[in-house]
Order: sequence, then structure tokens, then C-alpha cells
Amino acid sequence: MTTLLVIRSLSIRPALVALVISIFAVGTACHRSDPLAEIKALHADGRIEASLEPLRELLAEDPENPEVLYLYGLTLHRIGTATQALWALRTAMEDPEWLKNAGMLMAKGALNNRDFTVAIEACNRVLAAHPDDVDALLLRARSHAAAKLDFEQALADAERVLELEPDHIAARDPQILALLGLGRIDEAGAAMNVLGEAIGESDLSPSTSAWHCATMAIFANDGGKLELAQERWTKCLELHPSDPEVVTKALTFYEGRSDWARAIEILRAAMEDAPREMAYRIGLAERLRAFGQNDEAEDLLRAATEFEATPAVVTAWLGLVTHFQALGEYSAAAEAAGRALEAAKRAGEPPPRMFFDYADSLVLAGELDRALEVSNDLSLEAHKQVVLARVTLAQGNAAEALEYFSKSFLLWPDNAITRYYAAVAAEELGAFDRAIEEYRYSIRIDPGATDARVRLGRLHDAEGKRQLALQVLVVQTKERPLGQEGDLLLVNLYAQLNWIKQMLAVIERLRTVNRVNALAVVSAADGLAVRGGPERALEMLTRSEGIELEHPRDVAALRAWIRYSYAAGRGESVDPVVERAVSQSPSSASLHAARGLARSLRGAPADEVRAAYARALELNPGQLEGLVGLGRLELASGDAKGALSIFERAIAVSPLDLEAMRGRASALITLDRSREADRQLEALLREHPFDTRAALLMARRAFRAGGADERTLELASRAARFGGGLEAVELLAEIYAQRGDRELASKLEARARGLHSPGAASPL
Repeated sequence: MTTLLVIRSLSIRPALVALVISIFAVGTACHRSDPLAEIKALHADGRIEASLEPLRELLAEDPENPEVLYLYGLTLHRIGTATQALWALRTAMEDPEWLKNAGMLMAKGALNNRDFTVAIEACNRVLAAHPDDVDALLLRARSHAAAKLDFEQALADAERVLELEPDHIAARDPQILALLGLGRIDEAGAAMNVLGEAIGESDLSPSTSAWHCATMAIFANDGGKLELAQERWTKCLELHPSDPEVVTKALTFYEGRSDWARAIEILRAAMEDAPREMAYRIGLAERLRAFGQNDEAEDLLRAATEFEATPAVVTAWLGLVTHFQALGEYSAAAEAAGRALEAAKRAGEPPPRMFFDYADSLVLAGELDRALEVSNDLSLEAHKQVVLARVTLAQGNAAEALEYFSKSFLLWPDNAITRYYAAVAAEELGAFDRAIEEYRYSIRIDPGATDARVRLGRLHDAEGKRQLALQVLVVQTKERPLGQEGDLLLVNLYAQLNWIKQMLAVIERLRTVNRVNALAVVSAADGLAVRGGPERALEMLTRSEGIELEHPRDVAALRAWIRYSYAAGRGESVDPVVERAVSQSPSSASLHAARGLARSLRGAPADEVRAAYARALELNPGQLEGLVGLGRLELASGDAKGALSIFERAIAVSPLDLEAMRGRASALITLDRSREADRQLEALLREHPFDTRAALLMARRAFRAGGADERTLELASRAARFGGGLEAVELLAEIYAQRGDRELASKLEARARGLHSPGAASPL
């Protein structure tokens, strides 16, 4: 699992898109003697970023000036960095004259970022001074309703607004949500009827009517009236095919029922009705990509790059960035990010976040020098620190990178992506408790910004904490898909915990939606084997719908079936199946490689095993399992030099493959090329930080060489933490004894006496 290839770091952020739309009215400000007047003129002209430096100069001269603080917070808010505006707005709120303006801006920004605690805090302070301020009451009602923690307060605030302004229709939204949250269904229904009458009697905007229509459909669904809900959604979509309220909530309804085809229909209709609405185009492209229709998704986005309106062009290029990154095409993503920035520059001053995201995309593409060049143009210090950290981490210096990340947190604490990469750096250093903390922080900020849930889930699974791993993975999975890797881990965990119904549901979804079947079944089999042994795994592999062990499509399942058959003592059943599969599809390189695996486990002569792997590689010189299998065979036969060459070919095909990296390290050790072996093992642990065998081997080699330093201790501790068993605990005890910590060494020795060796014959 690469630290660079798992991130969706340039997703379309609503705040950024809104900002992109706002920066294109460019004017020229006249020179004025009053600096505040000049700053306000810049804002009026749409030159928001240009006001940053003058505001910083004014703050340096007068750091307590509430109007300057408010304008600085407003500027940061408008350029898409609302979290960095908090300190300025909080300080401005200390002045009674600026309390309301600063407090309301702070609350609105926090609510948009779903930081309900901050939004409520700001509203509380405004309402303490202005108890009947309708805007503050409404904003607090919305925040409490959205947070779902205090529906009573949400209801009280909404009803107070209605007391002050009985016709304030916007207050009905949090009122109804609060009543539903409190289980007061009849009252919520009555409020819905009142709202419906108000809509019918007044000349309200279509958006209000659409909101009511969608809420009525949701109300029916929440009341268990599924058929009525579907009827209402059909009507809503006919009347309001491109209204954001209707489209967004209808998608939630249908996708919650796994009706993916209907979701795509809704987005196609919305785009047909509003072809320039980029949110629908991007949403449709995202779902098409999930179904493997990558070319159509790309064509949709590229078409929008030809639009006349610059905001749409910029957004389309940003959508292509997300598209290419999701496909792992990082060079194409960096090019698209550069095109987005160029388009924004032609129309005005791009927000600082666009420069930062361009630098980030360059890091992902491996263009580190170019990323550093771009970082020199970043106007925000927090952005510079993050880019320096990302580049340093990509260069392999995790310790220095973590220092940069820590500095960036002082300026930008609530960046999910930065927290994620800090966790990755901590993992590389073996600081797993710090990694857990940073992953959790990233997930709290935005569960879908990165694959933090998947990496944290893997960490907890490696620790043996399966239920904790599962809890991490199921956080908001409906709204924030895990991706294939996460779904496969989810299947494995359900299997380990024997939650068969949930396991089968995920497998079915993967089979029907993402066309993933064999890998999901293998993941389930592996999990069941942990709990019930190889027999449970074999049952899963042979009885799963759609799996044909003799078909090249399902070769992953065949390989697992071969392994578990021999583990269960059923090796005699393997050869007939494998030979039949090869005879039916003689041109399948993967099946010939599976034949090599079967012969190897049977203990067939080396020449027979070699012939099977050689045939696989004749058909496909890059067949990974064939290369790894042949490399192992040559290593076992004593040809370490030949094995090394083969493992290096395997790494060229798949640079991060665990077995290929292990094989290369073993060959280098056999050839007594210790320094190269250590570098390979370090690289292996960077990409597979929980690999106990590599950690244990490195720790043992270092200890035998006379080392008991921090790195040796960390490696042994890592091996013990992630299932290294008796051997790891004994080595850890020896290291502590050599370091002079006899008390801890004695505790570990006692622990070792209570363990049984797992029986692993070789560390690699």
C-alpha cells in the first residue's frame, strides 16, 4: 500500500468551487490614503486575495484592531480557508461593536464546514448580547439540528424564530428536523402540512417548493412508508429535475437502497435540464467511474473545459484532477491541476488553495522539484509547511517530514489530508500510537478526504483488534465509499468475526456494482480461515455464487483454493482441477502460474515446477505470480543470483508487491549484500508497515550485529505488536536486558513463557 498512491487529495471542495466562481469579476482599485477603504475596494472588485498582504501589514501595526481582524477573517473566509479565520474572528468578537458581524461570519463558515461545535459557540456569544436576533437563532437551530445532539435546543430556537416572525418559512426546516429527531412524528407531520399550506398560499421561490417536496418524501420514508416515499420522489424529480435539494436527497434515498442505476438516471436528467451545472456533471462522472465507465466519465468532464464560463472550465479541470487521481494517473492529474490554475489566472487572482493543490498534485506525480518551485509562490505559510512536509516525506525522510507537519498544525489544524500524511510519516517511524491519533483526527475532519479509515482499519486488524478496525471502516460508509481496498478489508473483518450476513451483503454489492467477485470471495475465505481453519475457507471458495475455479477470470480464487486444499490435507483433489483449467484455457498465463503453485505445494520435482512458471512467463513476461514463484524456486534451489534477477523483474512489474520485495531481500541476504538487503527491507516496511516478518528479521540482524539502539528496539516492538509471537517477545526481552532495563526484560520473559511459538519456519 503506497504512501503516495492511496490519496484522493484534490476532490472538488464546495468552498473552493464557490470561491472559484467568485473571483472572476476583476477590477482595478484606485490608490487611496485610507488603507481600510482600499481593502474594501479590493473586496468590492473581487480581488480578495490581493487584500491579504495589506491586512497583514495593518495587523502587524495594530494587532487588536477589531475591524482589521474582522476584515482579515472575512478575507480568509472568502478564499476558502475559513478554519484559519477563526482566531481573527474570535478576537474581533471581543469588541461589542463587531461581536455580531464576526460571530455570524464565524458561525456560517463553521456550519458550512460541518464544525457544529464552533458554529454553536459563535451563535451563543451573539445571542448572549442579542437574545432575539433572528439570524443567530436560526443559525443555531440549524447547527443543533445538523449535529443531531440537542434536538430540544434546535426546536426551541426554531420556534422562537417563528414567535418573532411567524411567516419565517426557513425556520420550518430545523423545526421539522428537530421534531423528527425527538420522535415527535405527528407534530413533525403537522408542521409539514403547515409548511405545505404556506408554500401553496404564497409566491415563494421554486427552491422552497422543492425543499418541501423533498422533505415530504423523506418524511414518508422515515415513517416506514416506502411505496409512498418512492411515489413522492418520482413526483419531485418530475417537477424539479435539477433542483439541488431534490437531486441530492433523492440520490441519498436511491443509493441507500443500492439502486445505482436510478441514481445515474437522476443525474443524467439533472444534467440534461441544467447542462451548465457542474455539480451534476461531476457527480455523474464519479458514478460512471465507479462502474468502470472511465472513458465516458472523462469525456463528460473534458466537454465542460470548452465552456465559455471560466468558473465552469476551472471546475471541469478540477474534476479531471479527481478523476485521474482516482485512477492512479497522477501525471495526468498534475497536468489537469495546472490547466485549472492557468484558467483561473486568465480571469483574475486564483485563491491560494489552488496553488497549494497544484503543488500537492505535483508531489503525487513525483515531480518534487517542481512542487518546491510552486511552494515558493504560496502566500500562506501553512500551505508552505505542508508542501515541504509532503516533499520531505516523498523523499524518504519521515522524521523531518513529521516536524514540518507538526509546524503546519499550529497554523492549519483541521486539514484532513495533512493529518493523514502525518499519520503515514508516523507509521514509517514506527510511532504507531501517533499514527492512530492522526488517522482519527483526519477521519473526524472528513472521513472521505483520504483512505485514512482503510489504513487505520488495517493497523487495528494487524494488532488483532478486529472489532475496533470494523468500527473505523463503517464510519459514514454510505456517504463516503471506502473504495475497493477498504471493501475487501471490510469483507475480511466480517468473516473473521463470523458476521456472515454482513459479509455476504458487501460481497454482493461488490459483485453487482464494481464487478469484483473473486477478490471479495478470497478476502472472505482468508477471514473465515482465521476463525475456522482451511475447511471454512474451502467452503466459501467452492460455494460462492459466480465463482468458477477453472475460469481464468477467477484465478485468484483458484490460487486460494489450491493453498487451502493443501492446508486442509486435501492436496489430492488439486491437480485434476488445475489440469482441466489449463487444458480449457491453454493461453492463460495466470492459470499456468497457478499450476506452478500447485506443483510446488505438492512437492513436485523442481523441473516440473519451473516448467509451469516458465510457460506462464512465455505467455506473459510480466505475469507477477509466475515471476515470484520462479524466483522462490531458484532461491530454494541455491541460485540466489538468478533469483535476485527474477525478483527484480517482478518489482519492475509491481513495485510495491510484498512477496516480490520479500524475495529480493532474501536473495540479497543470501548473496551477503547486507546493505542492499537492509535498504530493501526498509523500503518494504515503508509500504507494508505491519509486516512482522520483515521487522523481526531486521531487528534480529541489527541485534546480532551488536545493536540495541532505538531503531532496533522499535523494530522488535513492532514485530511483537503485530503478531510476531514468542520469537518477537523473546528478542524484545533480550534487547531491553542489553539496554539495562532488567525490570521490563523480566516482564517480557514472563510473557514469553506464556506464549506458544506460531511455528513460522522462516522470517521471509
